[in-house]
Parts: sequence; structure tokens; C-alpha cells
Amino acid sequence: MNQAPSEARVSSVLSVLNRYEKRPLPRLDGFTFLKALTSGKRKRGIFILGEDLTREVFKLCIKEAIAAGLDPDKLYIYGRLGIYSGRSIEFTKFADLGL
Repeated sequence: MNQAPSEARVSSVLSVLNRYEKRPLPRLDGFTFLKALTSGKRKRGIFILGEDLTREVFKLCIKEAIAAGLDPDKLYIYGRLGIYSGRSIEFTKFADLGL
């Protein structure tokens, strides 16, 4: 199963998130799931999945956060279903964003 999100999915999620920001969230390239950074002093990763959040995908998100120099203590993850959960995960379903 290909978990990578389409560019259309990434754009639609970031469009919804940017409605609540003073300026657009900084986008990142070169990662499968890590697509943007949060605003504010403490930058955290915004991860957009192609499908469901599983333990395996969570591990990949952690690796991407570390590779980007981010602290993996809190990950903001957007996907279809959150099959895996944990203290460091803030998961939002696409449906909850109206997508």
C-alpha cells in the first residue's frame, strides 16, 4: 500500500490549516510525509499521509522528523484513520477537516 500523499491532498490539507495562520505554513520538500512546519517559536512537523496511520508509518514519520532536525516529541499527523496512537501523536482525520 502506497502511503505517500498526492500533491492535491497535501495542498488541500495545508489550505485548511493556513486559514488559521497569519502567514502560510513553511512547506518542506524531500520527505514522504513531512510536508510543513508549524508556526510559532517551537517548530514541529506537519505530516500528511496518503492513507491510515499505522505503527510502521509512525516510525517513518519519526525518522523524517529527526532527519529534518525536529524534536519528535510531538507530531501533527493528518490521515484517513488513526489506527496507531501514542503520547507524541496529534492525529486529525481528513474528514474532520472537511476533506
